[in-house]
Amino acid sequence: MPRKGSPGLEVRAADYAEFLRIKRRVEAGRGAWAPELERLNAILSGSPRFLDAYIQAASLAIYLYEDSKNPAYLERARSSLRRARLLAPELPDVLSIEIRLAVTEGDWVSAEQLIAELERLVPGDPRPLVQRASLAYQRGRLDEAVSWMRQVVQRVPTWRNLVTLSGWEARTGQLAEARRHLAGALLLAPGNTWVLAKMGEVELAYGDLSRAEKIYRGLVNASPQRSDLTNLGLIHFLLGRYEDAAADYRRALQIDPGHITVTLDLADAELALGHRREAAELHRQILAALEAKERGAALLPIEQTFRAQCLAYLGESRKAVDIALGALQGSPEDADVVYQSALVLAVSGERASALSLVRKALSLGYQPRWFGVPAFDSLRSDPAFREMLAARRS
Repeated sequence: MPRKGSPGLEVRAADYAEFLRIKRRVEAGRGAWAPELERLNAILSGSPRFLDAYIQAASLAIYLYEDSKNPAYLERARSSLRRARLLAPELPDVLSIEIRLAVTEGDWVSAEQLIAELERLVPGDPRPLVQRASLAYQRGRLDEAVSWMRQVVQRVPTWRNLVTLSGWEARTGQLAEARRHLAGALLLAPGNTWVLAKMGEVELAYGDLSRAEKIYRGLVNASPQRSDLTNLGLIHFLLGRYEDAAADYRRALQIDPGHITVTLDLADAELALGHRREAAELHRQILAALEAKERGAALLPIEQTFRAQCLAYLGESRKAVDIALGALQGSPEDADVVYQSALVLAVSGERASALSLVRKALSLGYQPRWFGVPAFDSLRSDPAFREMLAARRS
């Protein structure tokens, strides 16, 4: 029976069969999603009134934008949403995509209004809870996001929901809970590369570095992806193997040229190798990319810290500190924002404030190894710095 408010199924048989294959691959979490988006576009060329393909294309484009920060994906999401609206303006699945796009663009007022509309259309459905969790997360309200997402997982314990919840739990210092939910996700989807990558990400940031390296080596050997190469580079960087780290980052940028966080990581490696001119050029590239992104959507707090970091290394310390503190005010319990802000303040020479944020990042689950990188060299001689790291290791 067709969903209320949806048009009839208008799609060629071959296009529908290909769509089902794409959907199965996406749900299984295997491989890269950018090629799947291109395959969806090919389907829509032959079946231009196929609603489900527009919804899937918009969803993938939003995921790809969130991962790469490439504005082209944001425009593709908007385009797919426009076509879906024309076909079924009041369908809950279309409204859900509209909410996700508003949240991604930082349009909090529209997102709140649209969520209220979705709640009216589907009372008691878990989809509004997912959207409220996402909105809270994007606004830097991580504790609230975790609370909403736990309600979702209780009702709909899919691997995707478990992965989302685990990442947020890890970022709020709840490592044991994150590991438990990731183990549950892998039981639901054995071999799922997105679950494995999230496991590696959680261990890299907050857990066992050797476990993270094992996970990422397996993923890279099976099918090199930009994110997996980047995280393998981070492991090498934390181990002081800066040449290896730079090589991993360059391989990642060959797959996804201009990616902001990878470029920032490469700049860190170049600085560690003493290549200051190369690092400065990379920092300027990142600032330009963030400025371009901001023209299409508000910067997230973590992205504001990236801007601050570039400015700090380029000698604009006062501006860098102001931006970092603003990001921190917007997301005070986000472990990554706290850590990056501590880094900015350390590079800018704000030792007392940097030490305070180091302490907070440690309390939120950051491992001492993250403070052994060159950016924190200015704190190395401080007894308080050494003591808090030693206390966390014990």
